[in-house]
Amino acid sequence: GCKSDSLSPRNGYAYIIDLDSIQRNGLWRVDLSGSPSRPNEAYNWGLLAVVSFGDGGYLQAYIVDTTPIWAYIRIKYNNTQSWRPWVKIETTNNG
Repeated sequence: GCKSDSLSPRNGYAYIIDLDSIQRNGLWRVDLSGSPSRPNEAYNWGLLAVVSFGDGGYLQAYIVDTTPIWAYIRIKYNNTQSWRPWVKIETTNNG
């Protein structure tokens, strides 16, 4: 589950304290500046999407609030304690 303090409001964004603990479906505008588990080199503000699937599996997708638009995804399978590494997806049309 998600710790109660993991999605606390801050200036219209949810301030993420522990990104690894967010394990419930939803979409949030987030500030990841204080999260040690954020994607490397990622802009602090953006959109976080969390989707659960199967037996304890989760997907997190983080889309940054910048141009060019970048997205990062990672997966956790079957109630394991560790997340797979973040994968960066770069867009080609940022017109």
